Parts: sequence; structure tokens; C-alpha cells
Amino acid sequence: MSTLATRMDQEDERRFVGRKQELALVDDVLAGRSPAHVLVVHGPGGIGKSTLLRQVRRQAERAGWETREIDGRDGLPTTSELEERLGGDETDQGRLVLLDTYERMSSLGPQLRGRVLPGLPDRSLIVIAQRGSPDPGWLQGGWERVTRALALAPVSDPEAQVLLERDGVTDDKTRARLMTWAGGSPLALTLGAAAARNRGAWGIGGLDDNVELADLLVQRLTESELDASHLDVITVAALARRTDAAMLADVLPGVDGPQAEEWLRSRTFAESRGGWVTLHDLVRDAVRAQARGERPERERELRRRITEHLYQRAAAGESGLLADLAELVDNEVLRWAIPGEGPTGLRVDDVSPGDLDDVPMLVTHRGVGDWLAATKTLVQEAPRCAVVAKDTAGRLCGLCIAVAAGDAPAAAERDPILGSWVTHARANAPDGNALIWRDSLDLTPMHGTTDSRVLPLLNTVAIKRSGLSNPRWSYLPIDPGNLVAVEFARNVGARHVPELDVAYDGKVQECHILDHGPGGMFAAYRAAVYEELQLEPPPVGADADAGASREVTADTVKEALRTLDRPLELSRSPLAHGQTVAERAASVRDVLVNATEGAFGNAPAERLLHDVIVERYLGEPTTHEQTAERLHVSRSTYFRHLGAAVDRVAAYTLQGRA
Repeated sequence: MSTLATRMDQEDERRFVGRKQELALVDDVLAGRSPAHVLVVHGPGGIGKSTLLRQVRRQAERAGWETREIDGRDGLPTTSELEERLGGDETDQGRLVLLDTYERMSSLGPQLRGRVLPGLPDRSLIVIAQRGSPDPGWLQGGWERVTRALALAPVSDPEAQVLLERDGVTDDKTRARLMTWAGGSPLALTLGAAAARNRGAWGIGGLDDNVELADLLVQRLTESELDASHLDVITVAALARRTDAAMLADVLPGVDGPQAEEWLRSRTFAESRGGWVTLHDLVRDAVRAQARGERPERERELRRRITEHLYQRAAAGESGLLADLAELVDNEVLRWAIPGEGPTGLRVDDVSPGDLDDVPMLVTHRGVGDWLAATKTLVQEAPRCAVVAKDTAGRLCGLCIAVAAGDAPAAAERDPILGSWVTHARANAPDGNALIWRDSLDLTPMHGTTDSRVLPLLNTVAIKRSGLSNPRWSYLPIDPGNLVAVEFARNVGARHVPELDVAYDGKVQECHILDHGPGGMFAAYRAAVYEELQLEPPPVGADADAGASREVTADTVKEALRTLDRPLELSRSPLAHGQTVAERAASVRDVLVNATEGAFGNAPAERLLHDVIVERYLGEPTTHEQTAERLHVSRSTYFRHLGAAVDRVAAYTLQGRA
């Protein structure tokens, strides 16, 4: 008799796609062609581990094997329960053991390897699904000879397309958007398809338009790895492109930066990138959308703090932060071409022989006559000025050609497109701090839309290669037929210079010049974030120095006391002096320490006022309640003395500056 369970299983198999290599290995084990007996399937949440285990079960049952299953989400079994549920009498059938969500029962590994699994029939296959890499115990003591680790990769674009079609998504644009967003995660594809069916389309805003889906994804992708005490930490990691201890400590006063960073690194949905830690894309998108939907004011404040933190680090001379700062801009039109990361599976490389022979791909964008001939000549003579983006199959996805005005090669000066732009930039940007883009092309189906993620990646690499750490001017090639490019130029305030337009192959390529301002790209992207937050950005450069000479008032001193544990904010105080953030913050602290030591006498009442300031502001960050307890005074006495002590320090500081 057909049952609901049977129908559900049939539907599950109908929707299954990919994993041919993994299933081929299972088939070899079932047929006795492989020495493997333990397969450890691992990968991040949503990658399809449980789905694969269900398909393995069906495959084994068709081969006549019996199945025993344990899911770590159902609770931690005892050793005796393991033996009872997995063992049993000898049988002529093969025995398949499925251990899903193994990370929740990995503490049972020694018992499994020492007592339970060795007693299984010789024709046994144990398939373990977990988020992290295999436990060391599976790779030693003889287990390494029968164990295979299988890291599940994202499903390919063709497989993702089949999955979406089986889920009823037939619109090409909706499919393309979902595939770009999901990054090969079967879970995201499935949930996104359901959301698209319910809403009629998958909006450009993605998760930001669907907080319910964001909540579900956070729950499914992070499971039990999040807790309320780390809510701000995970939100900072989701808003920022990458995070480190310095950022966490500065953006979240009172948080132990190294400890918070270590907690992030221990999550299965995070990965280390040098000295930084970053969240997996889907988790990051979901947490960010959740924060914006459920804690909008906190999200705005954290985004502002992250922006200021990155800007100050860049101003202090740290390199490689331009993409991090630009990542905080929300405007989809601006994000179309500003620095950032590309989709999973995309790589940037030098132009190889034959890349520019893909005429059908390029003809839509730049034609095949004068432009192609000139491009091939330029790339051959000056290969460093060009980069291409390719997918995992090696297909051409994008092309970018850019040079710095002050360091443009001779080939660029001879180029029919770049030549006049280089000459103009050298005359109008005498310091050479101008970056000239000849071409920046997205050759994927996302070209001409704000969904492109190829252009930000190409432009990031182009800026790095130019040698300009913070360009002041950008020369932009704008195709008047590309409405998104035209809107981008308008939004960023670029100025069209008709005399620099270039005609070729019956087309016109306009030249638009963008002056980022005295603070360069860094200040421009910082200002863009502040504008989105409807805030006035702090002064830049000479204006910042002038700001430091603003009148000092009692409120100025009180604000400095409250922000002593936030170096970036403290460095902007009118009390500050020095060049770097650290110097300026230290100078304010020195003023306040000196004022605290000089403002009070030696009588017991005076020493209590002194101690209140020291304990509350100059020592380790603490709460008001903890400070009162350390001083052995009541809460009301503490607050009364705190107000009097702050007024005394402010008055002493002002008197010293008179």
C-alpha cells in the first residue's frame, strides 16, 4: 500500500540533483569494488548532506541492504543505545549505517570506533554527515585505510537550474538571480524557489525583502551554534566583509576582541582568511537581513561604527581595505561597479592567449572590428593592465582594462581609446592619482543589470594592480546604451566630457570623470554610507584638523569620558591632537588622567570622587552596578558622586585650557 511516507520519499528523489561522484563511490562500496567502509560527508549547513544521505539509503535499499539511522538532532544516545540500534544479529544483507548531524554526537566517536562499529558485519557501510572536517580519530589507528572524506561542493549551475525547474521556477531572470544568490546551496535554492513562487518573482532585494525567509535560513544554517550573548558579534561579522579582533573591540565597546574573534572562528559557518574571519555568504546574507528587519536601529549604528573603523584604519595607512569599506554601501546602483567580491567559483586571472578570440561573447559589448584589434594590441604590449574573470569551467565571464595616469605604459598612450584619456588625466591630475578604466565588462547574463557581481570583483583587482591605494579621480567608460551604467555615473556624480568620447565600430564610448574629493575613494564610500544612514559624515583631511580646534566645553569633556574605550570616536574629540588615530586617542586620555589627578584633594570625600572617576572610566570597562559594588557604596551614592566628579573633571580641564 502506498503511504504518505512513500509519496514524500518519491518526491524527495524526484528533486535530487547532482552528487554523481559521491554516489558512484557508494555504488562501488555496495558492489564490493572499494575497500572503503566509512564515508565522512562534510560541508556547511545547507549544502545537501542530509539530502545525500537519503539518496544513499535509497540506493542501498535497492541493492538489498538494510539501513540503521541515527540523527544527532534527536538527542545524544548512550553507548548501549548505539550498540542496540546499530548492531544486531549477523545477516546476509549488507548493513548501511547513517549518522546524520554527527557534530552533535562526535563525543561518541571513541565508543563508535572502539566498541560499536568493529562488531558490525563485514559488509557494512557507515556514512557520517557533519559540518566540520573528519575527526582525527577516523584518520588513524587503522581507520584511515577504510575511511574516505567527501567534502560536498556547491551544486553546479546546470544542476541548480534543473533543481529550480523541478521546483517550478521557469522565468530565466528569476532563475539567474536565485542561482547567483544561492551560490550552489541546495537549501537556499529550495527555499528561494518557494519564496519566488509565493511572491511571483525573486526580487533584487533578495532576503532584505523577506525577513521570514531570513529567519528560517539563520535557523537552518546555524542550528545550535548561535546564542543571544553573541548577537552583536555575529551581526558585525554579517555586516562587514570580514572581521578581526580589532574591529570587534572597537565597534563593540566592552567586548573582548580576541575572545570574540576566536568564538567566530570556531563556528562551522565561518572561515579564516589570513588574520581575518568571514561568514559563509548565505549565513552572512541571512543574519544581515534578519538584523535589518528585526533590529533596524542597531543595524544602522553598527554599520556606521564599522564604516568609521575601516576608514580610520585606512587613513592610518593600512592597505587593502577599499573593498571592505565599499561593501557597506547599500545602494544597488552604486554597488553595480564599486569594489567588492564576486560570486563563489569566480576567479580573476591574466589574459591568456585565445581569451579575446571568444567573439560571440564580446560582440554584444564592444563589437569585433576596431575595438577588438586595438584591445588585442594593447593586451599583447601591456598585459599587466588587463584582467579577466572566469568560472570554474574556464569560461570567460568578464574583462577589465585599466591604468593609472601617472604610470600608464607607452602602449596605453598609443591606444585609440586610452590615449586621449591618459593625456587629459596627466594635465588635470598632476599628482597622477587618477585611475583610467578603458573597459569593465560583465560577460554573463547579468550584464546590464544591477545584479552583476563580476564588475566589483574586476574593479577591485584593477585598483590593486594600478598601484593607487586611494584614487582621487576615476575616468569611467560609459556605454550610453547601458542604462545601468548611465544611472551609475549619474548617481556617483561623474561628469560627462564629450570631447573625450571615442567612436568605433559604429558605437560611442563616453568618458565620464568622477572626482572622489580630497579624501579619495575611501572618503567617498564613507560619505555614501553616511548619506544612506541620513547622517553627516565626520570631516576629512584639513577639515578634520580644523574640527580638532573647535571650542572645548564641559559637554566635550563629559563626552570624552564616556568614549574613552572607543579610540575612533575619542580621536575626533576637540581635545585631541596628533596624526594617527592612536596618537589622538592617547592625547585625550592623557588630558583626562591629568585632570582626574589634579581636580581632587586628599580628604576622604575627595578621594571617593577621584576613585569614582578612575573605577568608572579609567580602568577596565564595567557597568555602573559593578563599579558601585567595587567602591562599596550604594547605587544612589555612587550616581550622586559620579555626577559631581564628572563636573569637577570638566571644570578642571576647562580651567587648564583658559
